[in-house]
Amino acid sequence: MKTDSDTPETIFRKIKEIFPSLLIRDQARLGRRMRAFAHSKDAAALSSFLNYLQNLSAHALHRFADSLACEFPEELPISAKTEEISEALKQHQAVIVCGSTGSGKTTQLPKIALRNGFGRTGRIGCTQPRRIAASALARRVASETGCQCGGEVGYKVRFDDHTDRKTVIKFMTDGILLAETRDDPDLLQYDCIILDEVHERSLNIDFLLGYMKLLLARRKDLRVVISSATLDAERISGFFSNAPVIEVEGRMFPVEDCFLEPEEDEELPESVARGVEFLTELDARGDILVFLPGEREIRDCAEMLSGRSYKHTEILPLFGRLSSGNQQKVFSPGSMRRIILATNVAETSLTIPGIRFVVDSGLVRLSRYNPRTRIQELRVEPVSQASARQRRGRCGRLRDGVCVHLYSEEALSEYSEFTPPEIQRSSLAGVILQMAALRLPPLDRFPLVDPPAPIQIREGMQMLNDLLAIDEHGRLTECGWKLAEIPLDPHLAKMLMSANRHKVLPEMLVIAAFLSIADPRERPFEHAKAADDAHRKFDCDDSDFIGILKLYDAVEKTLAERGSNQALKRFAQKNYINYRRLREWKNLIEDLKDICRESRWNFERRIDLERLASDAIHKALMSALPRQLGMFDKESKLFSDMKGKKFTLFPGSALAKRKNPPQWVLFFALVETSRVFARGNALIRPEWLEQVAPHICSVSYDNIHWDESSGFVYARERITAGQLLINPGRRCHYAKVRPAEARSVFIREGLVSGLANLRDTWLEEYNYLLNELKLLEIKMRRPDSIVDTEAIYRHFDEVLPPGLHSVNAVKLDWQKNHRDYAPKPEEIMLIPYEELHEEDYPDSIVSAGQRFRLRYQFDPGEKEDGIFLEVREDSLNLLDPYLTDYLVPGYLAQKAGFLLRSLPKSLRRNYMPLDAAVEGFMDDFRAGKIFTGQSFPEAFADYLNENYEEQISVENLESIELPEYLQMKLVILDSRGKVVKVHRGMPEGFVKDSKVSHAVPAAKQWFLTGFHDWPGTEAMPFAVRLSEETGVSACPALVDEGETLGRALFLKESEAKEHHRRALLKLWRMRLPQILKPLRSMMNASHQMELSFFLKYREWKEDAIDNAAEKALGGNLWEIRSEEEFNLRLEQSRDQAAAIITDFMDELARVFRAYSELMPLLRKLDEESETYEDIEEELRFFFRPGFLKTQEIFERCARYLKALNIRIQRAIASPQKDLTKGETIAPYIRKFRMALEMVDSLENSGDLRAYFLLLEEARIAAYAPEMRPLVKCGEAVLKDRWDALCFTGD
Repeated sequence: MKTDSDTPETIFRKIKEIFPSLLIRDQARLGRRMRAFAHSKDAAALSSFLNYLQNLSAHALHRFADSLACEFPEELPISAKTEEISEALKQHQAVIVCGSTGSGKTTQLPKIALRNGFGRTGRIGCTQPRRIAASALARRVASETGCQCGGEVGYKVRFDDHTDRKTVIKFMTDGILLAETRDDPDLLQYDCIILDEVHERSLNIDFLLGYMKLLLARRKDLRVVISSATLDAERISGFFSNAPVIEVEGRMFPVEDCFLEPEEDEELPESVARGVEFLTELDARGDILVFLPGEREIRDCAEMLSGRSYKHTEILPLFGRLSSGNQQKVFSPGSMRRIILATNVAETSLTIPGIRFVVDSGLVRLSRYNPRTRIQELRVEPVSQASARQRRGRCGRLRDGVCVHLYSEEALSEYSEFTPPEIQRSSLAGVILQMAALRLPPLDRFPLVDPPAPIQIREGMQMLNDLLAIDEHGRLTECGWKLAEIPLDPHLAKMLMSANRHKVLPEMLVIAAFLSIADPRERPFEHAKAADDAHRKFDCDDSDFIGILKLYDAVEKTLAERGSNQALKRFAQKNYINYRRLREWKNLIEDLKDICRESRWNFERRIDLERLASDAIHKALMSALPRQLGMFDKESKLFSDMKGKKFTLFPGSALAKRKNPPQWVLFFALVETSRVFARGNALIRPEWLEQVAPHICSVSYDNIHWDESSGFVYARERITAGQLLINPGRRCHYAKVRPAEARSVFIREGLVSGLANLRDTWLEEYNYLLNELKLLEIKMRRPDSIVDTEAIYRHFDEVLPPGLHSVNAVKLDWQKNHRDYAPKPEEIMLIPYEELHEEDYPDSIVSAGQRFRLRYQFDPGEKEDGIFLEVREDSLNLLDPYLTDYLVPGYLAQKAGFLLRSLPKSLRRNYMPLDAAVEGFMDDFRAGKIFTGQSFPEAFADYLNENYEEQISVENLESIELPEYLQMKLVILDSRGKVVKVHRGMPEGFVKDSKVSHAVPAAKQWFLTGFHDWPGTEAMPFAVRLSEETGVSACPALVDEGETLGRALFLKESEAKEHHRRALLKLWRMRLPQILKPLRSMMNASHQMELSFFLKYREWKEDAIDNAAEKALGGNLWEIRSEEEFNLRLEQSRDQAAAIITDFMDELARVFRAYSELMPLLRKLDEESETYEDIEEELRFFFRPGFLKTQEIFERCARYLKALNIRIQRAIASPQKDLTKGETIAPYIRKFRMALEMVDSLENSGDLRAYFLLLEEARIAAYAPEMRPLVKCGEAVLKDRWDALCFTGD
């Protein structure tokens, strides 16, 4: 039968009654389940749950807590405050207790919490800053509460856990409680937490204060007691929402202060020994507690004091890393006097029994962040006043005490009031690292008593990011977790980590320790040179860091050889090194070795300077100092760092002494004094930064292009770090970094351009089509008018798969899928094909039955623009000399139109409309009605003159300068097809004269070559008709071929006459070789004449013979048209040649006499005058090399010299008048001289010779009017003749 006690309501009531007795962590775990049973009607399930809770309640701490004794000794001041503290715990979540030294707060606060009901559903947690305090206090409280340590009262420190399931009061270090927050964020195993010695304000304490502030908002049942001997209570109270502050007075016996300042050059062990001697004299049995900064100092002092052999005295060390057994010796006094050498672990919490005297060294080893070096340094520095009071308070607890201060009272007054909170003397990088390791909220959202500035937080985050300790979300990386485990500044930890990876840990231990202290090298002003010389022994030209190793090696050798501190001191003095800093350096190396041992890193290898892996050392340093690079600027002679800050190398740096500054340096720190100096420098290679800190580097890509030779898309990869250019550019496969962009470039530059090719695939057919269309664009000079490049791009962008970004990718795709991606022709053309006149732009041209290749190029404004006719050297004679003049039909029409449009308006209007004139000409040209055996201007002029009333001269068209593309280029190729030369039009030898090509059918019968006598048998007419349709005629003439004679046709009669003359004179010499030597012997010039006229004219006799031969043949050699006529005149000339030579020599003598009379007069003129320069220029022309070739000028030379003689005489008397006489003819003299420079030779330009003769008569009329002129000539005549000359340089 079911009773009322079995109803669901009754069972649930029992559940509600038992639930609060469970451990807090069980309540949190089962709370949701219990609420789910609130309305359950399932009695069986409720009963099962109730049984489960009853079993759990057996694991609660009630019975263990109730078994502990809670008595409060009346002699302790805190006992009087028990009720006040109890009431505060009931009313407030946080309570602050300020208890002076000896008040009993550390041991009694846990018992007060215990008496107020805490420690039942959760433990009472008590934190201590040091392990030794946690273990000692646990034993003390266990003794007071009547239990064994490790049972109801226990402790937990790193690597040592003395707690079990029944532990009610748990002592632990701050770090242990923080570590527990990782797995138990709400700290559910505790219902009361006591934070003791908060005044030390370590990072862990500040973290706990902030964490408790957040936790109290979530856990209303939790109580937090904050306890300290010296505390800025108001600030802490405000931090915890005005939590109550309870002051507890201390219990102390009188303490006498004695100040013993260290003597000059006295070492710390000696000062300590002096203090101990002083106290021994007061009481040889009283225990002494000596406060020292570190373990090394403890060992040194222990060695010093042991040597004194005090009677009935034992010397005991006390420091945090001491083994538990050795630590307990301090708390177990025996029959002997004790001298306890301790670090600041003995400042707080610990009450060492029997202590009557204290010796305070006034020094403490503190971790302090150096913003200059960005390194957390371990420094030995003076203690704060608060720490001094704490140390003093260690005596006077049992009886009157004495505190010996190893410093002056004045020095104490200058010490800081409190030790700065660790967060203020720590790198925020280290703070953030530890917070992340503890899984605390981000620093900018975490409550701190002394929050840092946001800019410092950002800097700390950047530093951790630089060290690869955090990811982009601020979470610790694998490297970050390792750094967090090493109790060092993150930079130093990174140095050691990297050094271990690079196998240079022994070297890095020395360097890292050195960088963590002040530079031990000293440079006294009065001994600066000696100090520099001493330090130079340890310099390394490429690295100050290697110099540190050299100094360390010297120190180690000194110790190995002599093995005493005195020897080391002498070494320091000799080399101007601070001995204390040297010792501090060595001590710190040992400390770092201890840290490495905990990480199980091997550092036992001996440093060998001869086999240093310097690159590895510098890479390890760079990984920890990635932003501390500098690049040398040759212009400013300064270095720049990543932020653009300018600096120079510190003068004491070995690198500053180099003749040529290094291009790149790694520096340890920048120091700003009179200038910004870099200290601690090393020559490095910038590419190392990519290896050790790639995240610092920024990569940019430019010069992105598709490479035709490889078929891949490449880019120039530039590496920068801040404002430093680490790598100015290197080639990289762009598809590996940005495949989508690489595909776009491949399409644009490889496929759209038609440069990407792959045989036997769709690419080959596509390229053939594209190249044909693009070639037609070039031929028509209409770029981008036929091929629609954007349409091609769109097509390939749509059809190509994403992975096709190179020719190789296309090849693989073709082999795998055999798919054609080519567009159809009509998809990529802007103009329908039928509208293009491709036949007007042939790929080749025919001459003399031979086909020659044409090449088109579109490069407006450049010399390489237009059509190129390619011909081999041995085929040049097959070309019509005027072939290039007629271009191709598509260009010839443009050429005709350009010539018409370029005519003066007065002429141009005669041929309007111009397009009709061009079209008519092209119709005749295509019908074969235009004679092409002449130049195009001649043929075009003939057409215009035949079809239009107004006549136009060839000169009007020839004087027009054509654009490059309307001038066909002739490309001469050698037998291997390589370009020998490129001519604009036909080579000079082709168009120098009007010689008709033998390729012209009507001219073939008149071409003969290779004769040693008169060519041919028939008489030559004066002209022959080349084309009945055009009416064009040519003049047959003999030609001189060098060793032989030939016959040819010339369109210009003047050219035909000149060639005919030279050929006949050649034939005359060939027929009469026997008289040449006698004729030469008749021409003997005096030595003076040779020097004046023929010094540079050795062939003058041959020219005189030619002149004589022409006269002997009767002159007008053009009339000799047959061999019979030549033979007749040859016989007549045989006897006349000698007489003509005689007359020539007489005339030459007369000219020389006139010249000889003139030269002395010329020297009387001012050589700087215009008159002198003009006459000297004229004489140079008269007697230029080859002057006998212009016989008509030579025959008048004596006359011209006489006129010059008269001019010089008058110019001597009146120089100014001479200048005015020639003002009207001076412009024409200048024109003649300019024209003379443009012709090959004056003898081949009859019109120019005639103009000169006229100009000389004008000179005579101006300067020697008394001489009768041969022809009247003034300024107007000169102008008309010059205009009629139409000189163009042809």
